[in-house]
Amino acid sequence: MQEVDRLKVVAEELGKEIERMSPLEPRLKPKDSGLVDPAHSKKGKGKVGASRPKGA
Repeated sequence: MQEVDRLKVVAEELGKEIERMSPLEPRLKPKDSGLVDPAHSKKGKGKVGASRPKGA
């Protein structure tokens, strides 16, 4: 019975945490999580190996 009560408390805390989250605000910042902006991830890459029309 104690385990059931503990699970109810955990479920309530999780519900409150979800309510506090805003879908408009990212929880992790790119610099903190190691994520990079895709627009900046292609720095220095040219068109190496790009196919060209024959005879050009």
